[in-house]
Amino acid sequence: SLSLSLSLVQANMGGHMSLLDADKVFDARMNKGNKSPSVRGSERIKDFVQWLFSQRESKFVVSGHSLYFRWFFRMYLPHGLQHIAKQKKIANGGIVAFEVVQDSKGSVQILPNSITSVYLGFAK
Repeated sequence: SLSLSLSLVQANMGGHMSLLDADKVFDARMNKGNKSPSVRGSERIKDFVQWLFSQRESKFVVSGHSLYFRWFFRMYLPHGLQHIAKQKKIANGGIVAFEVVQDSKGSVQILPNSITSVYLGFAK
């Protein structure tokens, strides 16, 4: 349930949400400021995925622009698959959970059946 999830977040982050230590919940080391016009969005997404699979952790909370995530879904959902995530943006303020896997050859894919609307989901 949502209240259980919030309690787990609070417990893992050291207590009440208002007392969160920003160093524990926000890592800006990869923030390079404004994107350069010469850098394609697909390259930034590939860099992010490479970073994900270089981490010890296996679960991440990521926020960003809905267009970024639509391109992310288009790049990593199976090519022939029709899915709302490829067509619609995540709703403003929406939360969507999904699993990204990498095989032994380095190929990355979002598991289509893992895509779950947590809050608001995809825009209508």
